[in-house]
Amino acid sequence: MNTFKNLNEKQQEQIMLSQGKATSIEMILRRIFNCDRFGFGGQVNSDRIRNHPFLSMTQGLAVLYERNPEKRAEINQFIEDFGFYENMSIDYLLSFDTKEKTEEKHTIEIEKENGVEQLDYIIDRFREIFK
Repeated sequence: MNTFKNLNEKQQEQIMLSQGKATSIEMILRRIFNCDRFGFGGQVNSDRIRNHPFLSMTQGLAVLYERNPEKRAEINQFIEDFGFYENMSIDYLLSFDTKEKTEEKHTIEIEKENGVEQLDYIIDRFREIFK
């Protein structure tokens, strides 16, 4: 049974967008770890990254931190700037249609205009550190 086909078009688009963003992060990590998909004990794969993008990026940054002492300040700044997103999956972050989202009695606000812009900004900053 293919559950993807049972989803409506918007849900399918959301899954494809989320998986695409996770794959972008995976490609950077594959270069950092010099590995194929599922390298680093299975951590370097878009499915895992989709659920834990910040953790995945910081794993790669840890390697860069050790290899490139000149990048340590930039890496520390990245972690400080984006630590707020530590417990957010890619799917959750992409669910922000605007800067704010209210859940139960709490309002969460992100920096950019929506989740796509925010995630793209984080990935771009991650990519820049790797270069």
